[in-house]
Amino acid sequence: MNLISLFNLVRFYAVLALLAFVTVFSGCGGHAKNNPSPVSPSRNTASVYSQGEAPEITFRIVPQSARNPLLPDETRDLTQILVMDEQIYEGDQYQLLNSIPTSLPGGQGGAQKQLFLVWPDSLQGSSIRSVTYSHQAFDENQKPIPTSTRSAPAAAWHDVQNQRWYIPFSSVFGVLPYGWDEIENSHTQTLHLDMIPASGGNRSFTLTFRVLPPIPSLGLRVAGPSPAPNCVIATAIFATEDTIAFTSHLDNPTNRSLRLWVQTQPGASPLKMRYAIGLKPDRPVSSPSMADLVSQEVSSHQYFSETPAEIRKLRITRRTAVQEFPIGAGGWNTVDLGPKETITMAWMFGPTPSAPRCKLPNPISKVASESIIVQKEVKFNPAQNGPFVPPVSHKPEIRREIKTPFQLDWSIVGAEIVGSWSKTVLVADVFTPQEYATGFLPDGTPSARVKSTELHSSEVFSGVENPWIFQGPVTYNKPFACQGVF
Repeated sequence: MNLISLFNLVRFYAVLALLAFVTVFSGCGGHAKNNPSPVSPSRNTASVYSQGEAPEITFRIVPQSARNPLLPDETRDLTQILVMDEQIYEGDQYQLLNSIPTSLPGGQGGAQKQLFLVWPDSLQGSSIRSVTYSHQAFDENQKPIPTSTRSAPAAAWHDVQNQRWYIPFSSVFGVLPYGWDEIENSHTQTLHLDMIPASGGNRSFTLTFRVLPPIPSLGLRVAGPSPAPNCVIATAIFATEDTIAFTSHLDNPTNRSLRLWVQTQPGASPLKMRYAIGLKPDRPVSSPSMADLVSQEVSSHQYFSETPAEIRKLRITRRTAVQEFPIGAGGWNTVDLGPKETITMAWMFGPTPSAPRCKLPNPISKVASESIIVQKEVKFNPAQNGPFVPPVSHKPEIRREIKTPFQLDWSIVGAEIVGSWSKTVLVADVFTPQEYATGFLPDGTPSARVKSTELHSSEVFSGVENPWIFQGPVTYNKPFACQGVF
């Protein structure tokens, strides 16, 4: 009695009263149908029992075997209680506390992994000879859903080698007319099991629970790094703002709300932002001498600078709003995705707060000198009209030196990111707890109760992002004195 709250005890006595009523007034397929109480999809507690002794039978939710997808995982210890197994019971009535998926996502582009209801092949020390089951679903008003009723009980499967019985959830759900499009999390599912032990007699158990519809595949379109004009990069760097965005577009093709779990982490190589620094004239080149001066100065002043960088924030752009989330070390960000919604996800980079702040050097002033002819020399040869005489110059050539002052301004002429980082994007239902969706507790520690192979989320993307060039390659090899952000 001390292992279950008074609330659960009162709830189950109410359930038993309701079950007794339904048993008298309803029936289907030769079995008394039980109308169960709702199960909270977000409840997440340890297994509790209403009696001081172990239950008569233990039900477990087990994913498919890695060797044979038609069988439950043979390595699963049935004495171990994971999140999906958490249950309470009263006599022969069992109730799973948490919603369970009918199958587990198979990762990015992978096939769905089947789930099985599994229990030992002995009952009170006597082996079980046969098991049949029937299924019924109830809506949120606890009214039976006619399309979920089986015409006759079905036989469970016996795994003799591993000494267990099992039922694939794929044989219970997804079979028309009660198909995937009709299943909702608000429906309460009931499995009624009839077991015949070798010792004789008949034992019946009723298991109630709720299920999660399959996670859909989301369309992820990677746009890559977003380049920015050099002037924008220089201004943003000097102001220590976020400058570079690695963007992806995500589509929700369904009519239900979903939740994204996004994790961003450093890679094996630290991130650095590298910049090529060079000179550019402040006006168009207007003469050969100016062109020579510009060429000489530009070729002799080619530097690079680099600074430690980090991913600072995740920016979500929707049709009508923009949200920004700070990036924590290895933490998870949640982003809700509405029905039929498309969002843009941008990972914003910038220099680390401890990176040194530098200024670009002062402009270099130069003067281009150009000698131009103001008046050309005009010559006249009288021999053309009479006796030969030497040519006579009537107008001498006149030249004038033009001086054009100009500046060579320092600017960023190339930029790139070096190093690596990783991101993971998972999608789950909005009511799926973090432990279910990611395998981690809210404090960042791995869950001891949820295996990585049993996550209730689908992997949209998981991998390492390599370096990239976003504004021309950095080919200069002469270091800038500050070695920081200028």
